[in-house]
Amino acid sequence: MRAANKEAIYKALEERYKDGQQDHLDGLSVDYPSWWFNLRASNTEPLIRLNLEAATVGEMESRKTEVFDTIRGADPTVQVKA
Repeated sequence: MRAANKEAIYKALEERYKDGQQDHLDGLSVDYPSWWFNLRASNTEPLIRLNLEAATVGEMESRKTEVFDTIRGADPTVQVKA
């Protein structure tokens, strides 16, 4: 994803998912019992990469939508690249 305001995105995700197990070793990782995600920003380009896994396809799709909505709320200029 192209993102102009990576810091705002990180802050929004940290706040939204503050009840999850957070780690900042390589970007932002948040773990829950049945799903997790990692958001990592490029140091050389205005890009962020999202990795997300869940126990079921349905949960993965709903969580992906939820995380994307949070990202877009923090930075409306985000462009998702397939």
